[in-house]
Amino acid sequence: MNSVLIFGKIPPPTGGVTKSVENILNALKDRHIHAILFSFTTLFSLCKYDIAHIHYLKRWKILVALFLGKIFAKKNILTYHGSDFHPDTKRLDQYIYRLLDGIVVLNELVLKRCKQLDATKVVLLTPIFQEGLTNRNSQLVSYFKKEKDTKYILLYASRKDFFNNMEVYGCHFVFSLLDILSEHYTLVFLDPNECYKDDIKNINMKKIIYIDKPVDFANLLLSVDIYIRPTSRDGNSIAILEALSVNIPVLASDVVDRGTGVETYKHNDSKDFINKINTILTASKTTNKRQLSSIHTFEKFCDQLLKKDAVCVA
Repeated sequence: MNSVLIFGKIPPPTGGVTKSVENILNALKDRHIHAILFSFTTLFSLCKYDIAHIHYLKRWKILVALFLGKIFAKKNILTYHGSDFHPDTKRLDQYIYRLLDGIVVLNELVLKRCKQLDATKVVLLTPIFQEGLTNRNSQLVSYFKKEKDTKYILLYASRKDFFNNMEVYGCHFVFSLLDILSEHYTLVFLDPNECYKDDIKNINMKKIIYIDKPVDFANLLLSVDIYIRPTSRDGNSIAILEALSVNIPVLASDVVDRGTGVETYKHNDSKDFINKINTILTASKTTNKRQLSSIHTFEKFCDQLLKKDAVCVA
């Protein structure tokens, strides 16, 4: 594989998908592989790429990218960033799966569904690659003044989303528990796009540190004691992987398989949530690092798809 055309966006705005796209661009650059984002100028280009790599969730966007990818690239692959891809039961997803040459999935649930149809065109990877990480040696920045004997809990929401009338990021679930949590706990709420600015006006601000601007997330993690992910739906959270990569404990809802290193609680169960967070914050710190996928594995997967094409031509 020598060239990749990517259908997706990089920050801003900052979110899981945009951070993933930014990461793979960095990782491919590290490998000296030519990679660019699709733009209107691509339509007038005569370039032919080895791989068209799609990073969309909306089905119509995926289909449009697939059509364009067949024009500008030899093979089409999709990284699906959610858990609601059902090629085993939903007709539209079945159709998309047949059109794809390969798919990168982020959790075991989607992997199992895809394998039922064709196990040769699916691979399970993390949404960020080790080679794409940046600023790991940057100077530590302090985003708030820490107090002695206080434990800091990080909650992050890139936007305010709802699915089936349920808040995706679970922020209000956490807000409702602030007065019940120990007086020695403080919530650090990262809301870089100010989606919850009006929602926190009625919250006891002595229990919360509100950050409404983009930050170096890896740096912020080093200032907290735990990262929480109370989502109602998820893929394979980049924020979780970043937390584990710097040995910060993670507590997340059990709506998807979270993998090794992540403590889970029953979704929307406040008693279980509080018990788990107390257990984690009073325990001795342990090593919870999770190994990130390597861009070499991604390359190998793409090369196998390209080799299929070469064999057919021969």
